[in-house]
Amino acid sequence: MDFSTNDTGARNKWIIETVEKGFVGEYASLVLESKEKVHIAYYDYINGDLKHAESGPNGWIIEKVDQEGTVGQFLSTAKGEGGKIYISYRDQGKNRLKMAAFDGNRWTIDVVDNEPFASLDTSIFVDTLERVYISYYNFSEGYLKLATRDKDQWKIEIVDDGQNQSNAVGGFSSLKVDSSGRIHISYIDSVNGFLKYAVKENDTWKIEVADDEGSVSNFTSLALDKEGNPYISYTVDKRPNKPDLWLAKKVGGKWIVELVDTAEIVGQFSSIVVDPHSNIYISYSAGKRLKLAKNIQGLWNFELVDPDGTIQYTSLSIDADGMPHIAYYDKDSGVKYAHKI
Repeated sequence: MDFSTNDTGARNKWIIETVEKGFVGEYASLVLESKEKVHIAYYDYINGDLKHAESGPNGWIIEKVDQEGTVGQFLSTAKGEGGKIYISYRDQGKNRLKMAAFDGNRWTIDVVDNEPFASLDTSIFVDTLERVYISYYNFSEGYLKLATRDKDQWKIEIVDDGQNQSNAVGGFSSLKVDSSGRIHISYIDSVNGFLKYAVKENDTWKIEVADDEGSVSNFTSLALDKEGNPYISYTVDKRPNKPDLWLAKKVGGKWIVELVDTAEIVGQFSSIVVDPHSNIYISYSAGKRLKLAKNIQGLWNFELVDPDGTIQYTSLSIDADGMPHIAYYDKDSGVKYAHKI
């Protein structure tokens, strides 16, 4: 366990923990059960397994969730109202979408969609009625899909097939459901370089282009404010290997986009949270560093969380005291966890 050197005062120090060393941690995704109890799902590259780590009083408890073939890529996690933990992920060996659920005692595994290649870039959400929603990308056909489970029955639908203008929409999806039951998904049109957004209300999908600049590249992350307005972090690559971190938000029915961070290599693997006061938090990779951008009452400030590593797949949560928790993959070390005291 290490303390980050970016904070010099006695308060607000970052604590950096290595959860598991080695070639583990890709697609790291975090949920908070409480401030003291953290769940991190991630992929074990060497063994091809889906793994889960839970923080405890004596350190991290690590287990294999699914080890049937090569499983666990493109994963996402969510927590139900009763504390149940859900993980959506790709079964590469059998080319299908799966979901694992933990009730506190054991894991159960569901096969969600058997359509070939329809299991990339998954994003999962569980509402207050324990309905499960998973957005995901069919790489072969190039469309965005949604799976919804209600009372143990799965419903599968195509959300956006490109309207015959593109055969590559739906990558890097991120999904949330608001208190009114509206389903929101951010994703990429990789042919046109657009950031897209879909919202379902009264059983009707509305598809919008949130950023039509033409250089949108990847790694969307979606959050909602208390009114259900969408905020999306993503990268724009106006020249090769020069990603920048951007934010798109829809307020008053209009999309507004802004540049957040424009360091030389910055913004990939972002994860966004909007708190009840509409303050914005974004964790992201800056190549060899992990950064956190915060917009508090309209002003951006930046923190260097981990200054030493090769950072990928960040996942951010904010606890009840407004303190950030970040799970991430450091290619030089393994799966790591950063939080503030």
